[in-house]
Order: sequence, then structure tokens, then C-alpha cells
Amino acid sequence: MPSSGVHAHEALYYRDDHEYREGLSEFLAPALDSGEPVALAVPGWKLEPLREWLDGALDVELLDMCEVGRNPGRILPVIERLGNKHRGRTLHYVGEPIWPGRCPAAIREAVRHEALINLALRGTRTQVLCPYDASRLDESVLASAERTHPTVVDCGMARPSESYSDAVPPEAELPLGHPPPGAARCHVREGDLSAVRAAVRDYARDTHFNGRLLDDLQIVASELAGNALRHGAPPRQLWVWQTPGKVVCQAENRGAISDPLAGRRNPGQDPNHGMGLWIVHHLSALVEVRSGDRTTIRAHLPVD
Repeated sequence: MPSSGVHAHEALYYRDDHEYREGLSEFLAPALDSGEPVALAVPGWKLEPLREWLDGALDVELLDMCEVGRNPGRILPVIERLGNKHRGRTLHYVGEPIWPGRCPAAIREAVRHEALINLALRGTRTQVLCPYDASRLDESVLASAERTHPTVVDCGMARPSESYSDAVPPEAELPLGHPPPGAARCHVREGDLSAVRAAVRDYARDTHFNGRLLDDLQIVASELAGNALRHGAPPRQLWVWQTPGKVVCQAENRGAISDPLAGRRNPGQDPNHGMGLWIVHHLSALVEVRSGDRTTIRAHLPVD
């Protein structure tokens, strides 16, 4: 394991509870011995066993990854918050953003998150360990872990990953496909965001939903359209449609997103630093991003 005070990002392959605990023990030992801060963001069903295991340990924060990482685009702000809370000290963070049964779209965005950690935390005093259930996850997920983590811990041994790259892996950039037939569509034009809001209201009327979902959808649609106007080129379009349990809002424009961390870091008071995408991420259960010659952003909002 790397020494404290140097940024590291490791994948831990485990196949049973023993390997899981052993991997966490080795990673956390320097922090627990020295009193450095520790945070674990893991699926909720693992929290109580870990709480019992860590009983008495000081400066440990436990988080339910099913909540804080439901949308993988919201995980980095959590790590940044923890780092700021313990500024000047080395944070040891365990994050498990991918687990068996997670949907493919969320896994792809979690892979994007794992790649962007290397950019976002470069130069910080953050140690990151990401557990992967090697006995139950698909081999393609483990291959992605090899591409996004400089170091892999397997069977108790740490090794450099031969396929690691700073880039977002191609499997996280698979095209999203076209909106389904029947999706409501509107063109996004300069000075006419009212057309976007009207399209959302019409769709809400036709599909009989209102209240908070309508409010959130209007905000998300307005922010996506405004982002396309500020940073993209025409043609700019926006669609809205429903899937089981969700309403989907998608914006598309020509041009690429210049900052891959836009919307994934706290923008502070700077409205030009990812504020619109920040709001979209925090109102959505999942946000899918594809950016190249064209940029497509697809936000999924839960239907209560």
C-alpha cells in the first residue's frame, strides 16, 4: 500500500468476506494507527457489519453508496467535502461505486467516475481504495477497473495495472442511441428558453404528473438547455420521455464539453464553472454524458 500523504487510487478484488476485510484492514491500518481520517462509502447492506468491525475507531465516517452514489456524478463532491473537512490531513477513502445487480447505464457512469478520480484528486493527499466483487461482477467490469486504477490489489498482492490509462475508457463512451418514438422534442434557440419550459409543461399535462417531479424536470430541462446555449453550437435539441419509474430529459448540441469534471465539482459562486450541470446532477438519479463532435446529456429523474 502507498505511504500516507501521496494520492493513490487502487482497485481491491475480493471474492468473499475474508478477502474484503483483509483488503480493507491493510489499506486502513496506517490511518487507524495514526488517527488520520477515514471514510467508507459502500452499499448500505455492508454498513452495519463495518460499523461493528470498526467499533471504537476514531474519525471514521460511514456512507451508504446506494444513496450518495446513486448517481455516480455526485460521488466526487462527497470526496471533496471530506477532503475539505480534513484539510491538511491525509484522507483514507474506501468507495465501492459498482456492485452486482447495478444497472448497465449506472455502471458505465461509475466507470467514468473512476477514471475522473485520477484527474480530480491529482496532487491531493487522498488515498482511495475501490472494492470490486470479483466473484460476482462481470469480467468486463473488472477489465474497466484495470483501465481506471493505476494499482490493483488481488489475493493480497498489489500490482501495477498494465492497462491503466488517464483517459475515460471507451466502454463508458458507448453511444446513447436515439430518444424513443413519441418522445416530446423541442428546438433550443437563443433567447427562447420559454419554449423549453412550455414543452415540459405540455408533456406533464399529457402524462398527468405534477408537483415536485414537474418542478425538478423544469429545472433540469432549463439547465440543460441553458448549458447547450452557453457552451454548444446549433442545432440544439431537447427531448423528454418516460421509462418505467423515471422521466428522462436529454439535451444535444454540436461541440464538446471542455472540462470533463464540469458538474462533478462544487462550482462555488462561479456560474460559469459547471453550475448548470451541478444542479442537473443533484436533481437526477442518473446522468449520462457523451461528448465529442456532439454533446449529449441524458438525465433520469425518479418518479415517486
